[in-house]
Amino acid sequence: MTISAVQAATTGTTQSRDGAKLSADFDGFLKLLTTQLQTQDPLSPMDAEQFTSQLVQFSAVEQAIQTNTQLKSLVGLMQATQHTAALQYVGATVELDSAKIHLPLGGEAPVAYTLAAPAAVVGIDIVDDAGLTVRRLSGPTGDGPQQVTWNGVDDDRRGRPAGTYGVRIEAFDAAGRPVPVSQTSTGKVDALLQTQEGLVLSVDGRSYPLDAVRAVRPAA
Repeated sequence: MTISAVQAATTGTTQSRDGAKLSADFDGFLKLLTTQLQTQDPLSPMDAEQFTSQLVQFSAVEQAIQTNTQLKSLVGLMQATQHTAALQYVGATVELDSAKIHLPLGGEAPVAYTLAAPAAVVGIDIVDDAGLTVRRLSGPTGDGPQQVTWNGVDDDRRGRPAGTYGVRIEAFDAAGRPVPVSQTSTGKVDALLQTQEGLVLSVDGRSYPLDAVRAVRPAA
């Protein structure tokens, strides 16, 4: 559900640069063709096949400029639509998929889960987009809702970049038997935030990606 602000900014910059290049190519081609027509020998005009080929190139550049402009407008429309849709979350109670967390720039990320019974050990893996574990944490072992906070530092004591990360949680009792874990949490959306990584929801003061929302209960 989320569109990355960094990706949007990069896309916008690339589109502007490409659009400027296409416009320059178009203007240059038009001047070249006009000059060629003005200076050609009336007794030996440009070959019809060559002239047609140049007109085809002229049309292709013009079409590329129009397509670039339309794509830029479409991206802007999609971003505005996403903002409008996300505003409906403010004030609502949401159920969040805690298998996805948002690490803000220079901040911390909450990891919420619920144990069906007391456990002897709870292991929490923070994973990147490739599914590789970047940090291994231990969590509270009591039954019911629990929460830990990841400070954004990996197992090599390096700060990780802001963005969305995955979470894998395993819990075992004293006999080594698995304890059921529910990786969901609920909270009230108090704000919609625009970050460098895109739109995120502030839920009870904590940031979550939009695609972590599993259910919404509108404000009374």
